[in-house]
This record gives sequence, structure tokens and C-alpha cells, in this order.
Amino acid sequence: MGGDSVDLVCHTYFAAAAGRQSIDLSGSSSGSVSQRVLTQPGGKYTLSWQMAGNTNCGQAIKTMDVFWNGKLAGAPTFDISKHSDLSMGWVKKHVSVTAAGATSEVEFADATPENSACGATLDNVSLSRGTDRARR
Repeated sequence: MGGDSVDLVCHTYFAAAAGRQSIDLSGSSSGSVSQRVLTQPGGKYTLSWQMAGNTNCGQAIKTMDVFWNGKLAGAPTFDISKHSDLSMGWVKKHVSVTAAGATSEVEFADATPENSACGATLDNVSLSRGTDRARR
């Protein structure tokens, strides 16, 4: 899973998908963010987020690993080659997950092979079940 270096990025550096901040999952090297959330055992959920990539350095294809309770739930990629700081090209991604207990852990990690300071970017994360909705 990811490391401990991420950047909280203000919209004046590159455009956020929503609001004024987003996360570059690679600060000085690949990193990750995680959070424990309340869930109902056996409950089916949709984990959604928006993904792009830091366009300022590194390879064109950025990769993100998404973990649910320590298991890989998705590994989306994003091509930055037609995008810029002002037009990031954010895309909505989602995975379906099932809760094993009363709490679950979600983690987003940069998995771009080169391990540069410019990684996959993350914004607008949500977890939904039926009409319930928890935002992060």
C-alpha cells in the first residue's frame, strides 16, 4: 500500500474537482490517505471519487490503488497528456464494496510506477448505501 507523502493542493496550484482543495497522492514520493468509516456488516456500498493527475511532472499515465479493508478494490489510471493545471480533466470513478464489520477502512494510494512527486490526484470522495450518504 501507499507511503506517507501526500500534498493537500489549493485550487490556485491546480483546479480542484469540487471546492478549493484536492489531494495529490504523491508528495515527495508515492503516498496514501485512509479513513475508517462506520458501516453495517454485510452492507453493500458504492465508494465514489474523482480522479485526475498532477500535470506538472512525471509520466503521463498516473495510477491509483483503492483499498477496502486492506484488499485491492480498484486500480484506475488517468492520462494527463491532454490536460493542464487549469483543465485537469477530472473523471468520476467508483467501486462496489461490502462491509465485513461495523467499521471499514478505505485507502487511496498513488501507484504510479515512477514514484515521482507528481501522482494521481483525488477529490470529492463519497460512500453511499441506499439513501445513506457519508462524505469525506
